[in-house]
Amino acid sequence: FDVDGKWKIYWNTSSLSPGDYEMVAKCGNFEKTYGIKLVDASPPGIDISHPYDGEIFDGNVVVQGRAYDNVGIESVDMEVAGEKISLPENFSYEWAPPGPGDYDILIKASDGNGLETEKVVHVVVNGSGNMPSINKVWYTPENPTNSSNLAVYANVTGGMFSIKKVEIEMNGEAKEMYLYASDPVQQRHDEDPLKNESNLPAYGIELGQFPSGSTIKFRVEAYDSAGNPVMSDEFTVRIS
Repeated sequence: FDVDGKWKIYWNTSSLSPGDYEMVAKCGNFEKTYGIKLVDASPPGIDISHPYDGEIFDGNVVVQGRAYDNVGIESVDMEVAGEKISLPENFSYEWAPPGPGDYDILIKASDGNGLETEKVVHVVVNGSGNMPSINKVWYTPENPTNSSNLAVYANVTGGMFSIKKVEIEMNGEAKEMYLYASDPVQQRHDEDPLKNESNLPAYGIELGQFPSGSTIKFRVEAYDSAGNPVMSDEFTVRIS
């Protein structure tokens, strides 16, 4: 009770099922019953133990995990590649992919009150003959001097899979190249040597300035989401 005679009670309902309950308040000869409706505000939970996100497979994919809820699970479904598969609460399902590629596996759980939870894991199914391609490698300026800002670009495309990483290997050191002006998307400047070319799929890196007489040797290497690598020929740049 507070100084004005008002009272307050905290009731832990976490272990109770939704439904109708009664609470009786008593004080001396006073007694009053209050009707309380307890509703479910907790959505189901999902644990996916296999596969892990980004895992690479050469064949079928086993999906394992469980769905749980404080009241009870109504349904568990898996959606992938246009398929919808019903699963039990504790599930272990072997999925046969239609072919190589990148796939998102969505697990959805619903409880009896219509509350839903979704979880997604991304997997890659590998296949032979699906290597990425380094279509073109170039650098600017074509005849760099010691005052030039040397930049290297590569046009890289994936086969069956998306490109995961592009690197430049220079003098024994690897540095990551980034997709040009894509995050966020930017307009090219008038002085940009790529002004009249599409942003995609050009990867680039600015290497900076080098002393006169320097010789820079580099290769470009690309990896797709299945881990397939491809490497360019070696390029030699002489700084005048």
